Amino acid sequence: MSGTSRSCEAEGCLRVTREGKPYCLDHVLLNGYVSRMMGEMFELNRSRNSGKDPTGILANEVLVVLEDRGGAASVERISKTMNAPDTVIRKVLSGLSKKGKVTLAVTNRGKTIAKRRCG
Repeated sequence: MSGTSRSCEAEGCLRVTREGKPYCLDHVLLNGYVSRMMGEMFELNRSRNSGKDPTGILANEVLVVLEDRGGAASVERISKTMNAPDTVIRKVLSGLSKKGKVTLAVTNRGKTIAKRRCG
């Protein structure tokens, strides 16, 4: 399909797309995958910039990772699992801790461990 062109699928748009893609650059956000990725990037950016009371996709994913790991994991493990920077994960965990959803502890070796709270 590479090398083919077609019209943008957005209603009323007559632009030609590149490489057989369904939408032109003006309407690329109509693509479900692109829209989801932009939402996730927005969520990461919001958490990175504020770190206050994180909600939504990123916070829920952190809670899922903790659940999958038996209720507890280090910041580094969560970061690696989610492919997100440690700084972002720390801010999310701080917000979740303030909300009472996790408890944070530091090991003798200086690693921060997050434990999911029940309830």
